Amino acid sequence: DSLSVRLALDTKQISVREFKGNVNGGPIEASGTLRYERDGLRDVDLKATVQDFFLDFPEGLKSSSSGTLSITSVEDDIEIGGTIRVQESAFRESFDVSGRLMNYLRSQQVVAVDREPNPLLDRIRLNVAVRTITPMMVQNNAARLEGSANLRLVGPVQEPSVIGRITLSDGGEIILNQRTYYINRGVVNFSNQARIEPQLDIQAQTEVKTRYENIDITLRLTGTPDKLTTTLTSDPPKSEADIISL
Repeated sequence: DSLSVRLALDTKQISVREFKGNVNGGPIEASGTLRYERDGLRDVDLKATVQDFFLDFPEGLKSSSSGTLSITSVEDDIEIGGTIRVQESAFRESFDVSGRLMNYLRSQQVVAVDREPNPLLDRIRLNVAVRTITPMMVQNNAARLEGSANLRLVGPVQEPSVIGRITLSDGGEIILNQRTYYINRGVVNFSNQARIEPQLDIQAQTEVKTRYENIDITLRLTGTPDKLTTTLTSDPPKSEADIISL
């Protein structure tokens, strides 16, 4: 909203002399040039800066970010590049296998075959670095933890993906079967350029006190959210069935 645009037009190109407004609560400015022909936009060379804009994506992950973007022609495509700096981010929705975040991740497994082609949007590709300035927080019924993200948005703008890594801080908490486990190693890797598919590798520990001994239990979570493997080991060693009974 509050958009103000001034363009200079000639027979060869369009020059953006002024582009100011607000996007999701934050100011945005842009400048640059582009050429428009019968088959669409060509020779795109635009720069944009945006500050303190709000996102709720994926649903439930609320963040405030700033950044600098470039929009340029790369052969027949238009690439959006640059860097987004995430100043604040938090996920506080209750975790549920039927919740919105899980539904979104599952929807990434489905290839969109019925989508109508769009001559402009089908040409736009993402290549945007995403960095967290302050730790991303998760506070809900399943976890209380923080992590730093070093990610990149890639792929078609209509079907984006994420590659990179989220590193969890030591001491974060995972709550499983009403028991709290404390993270001593945790990473979430994203390597699938076709869809958003987090790969978890998290290790956490807790202590169980019985009448006869104190038992250190190690929890290992690996895999994707829809194919998650849980492994339990202990010191002193016990069978997984015994560990679960504790």
